[in-house]
Amino acid sequence: MKVHRVPSPEHVPDLLGAIDRTVAQASASGALQALETRSVAVGGALPYVVHWASALRHKQADQQAQQDETPRNPFLPYESELHVADLAHTHVMLLNKFPVVPRHTLIVTREFAEQTAVLDDADFCALATGMVQLDGLAFYNGGTTAGASQTHKHLQLVADAPIPLAGLFASARGQAGVQTLEAFDFVHAFVALDRTAFGSVESARTQLREAYTAACARCSLFPDQARMPPYNLLATRDWLLVVPRTAECWRHADIRISLNALSFTGSIFVARYEWISAVKQAGLAALLEAVTFARAPSA
Repeated sequence: MKVHRVPSPEHVPDLLGAIDRTVAQASASGALQALETRSVAVGGALPYVVHWASALRHKQADQQAQQDETPRNPFLPYESELHVADLAHTHVMLLNKFPVVPRHTLIVTREFAEQTAVLDDADFCALATGMVQLDGLAFYNGGTTAGASQTHKHLQLVADAPIPLAGLFASARGQAGVQTLEAFDFVHAFVALDRTAFGSVESARTQLREAYTAACARCSLFPDQARMPPYNLLATRDWLLVVPRTAECWRHADIRISLNALSFTGSIFVARYEWISAVKQAGLAALLEAVTFARAPSA
C-alpha cells in the first residue's frame, strides 16, 4: 500500500481563520451563494431538525443549467475565490459554493478520482489534517445514490456542525469495537473514537482509517472493480458511522427529498419550505428507512 506523506501541522494555515476570511471575500464577490435557512425542530425518540435552505434552490438551478450545456467538473478547475487552503499535495480545501450550514467546506482531490472509489490513505491524511484543527463533523456521500451531487471525489467538513442526534451517539461511546445502535432499524456500523488521537495528523489518520475499514466490513461494503457500493460516512472526533444506501430520495406523492449523510445526524434539508410539514408527518425513522437496508432482528 502506498503511504502518502503527512503534512506538518506548521505547514497548514489556521483553518478556521482561513475559512472565515474566504467566506467574507467570496460572499462579497458573489462566488459564494448567500445562506438563508428556516428550521423546525421535532422532538421524540429520534429528535431531528428540518431545514429549508435557499442554497438548495440555487444548487438545483445550477445543476439544471449544467444539464442543458456540456457537463463540466466544478473542481477542475475550482473557483479560486472558494479556495481555503492546501491540505496536502493531493487535496485542497474549498468552500462549498452552495452551503447548507455555516463554515461548510469540501476536501477535494487535486486530480480527478471517482466519488465511488474507496477512500484511501491520502483521503484520510487530508481529512485528519482538517479534523485536527476543526472540531466538527466530517461526512462523505459515496455516489449519487448516497446523495453526492458531483462525481469528483470530495469529503465534506463542517466546523461546529449542529447534530440533533448527538445524545444518541454520545450514549454509545462507552462501548469498544463496532456497534449497532438499537435506535436505528437499518443496516449501519458505529465505532466510538478516542478524541485524544486528534492531537496529531498521523494518529488521527490511522484511527479514522481503521474505524472506516472495520465499519465497512461490518456492513459488507467491499469494493467491486475498485468501486464501492453506495454508502454514507460520518465522523467526529468522538465517533464514526457508516450506512449503506439503497436510494437517494425519500418520495411522497410529488415530493422528492434528497437525503445525504447529514440526514443520519438528524438534519433533513428540503428545497421547498412547504415540504417541511410532509417530513414532520412522516418522521425521521420513516425517511431514513426508505433509503437504507432493513436491519435483521438479531443484528
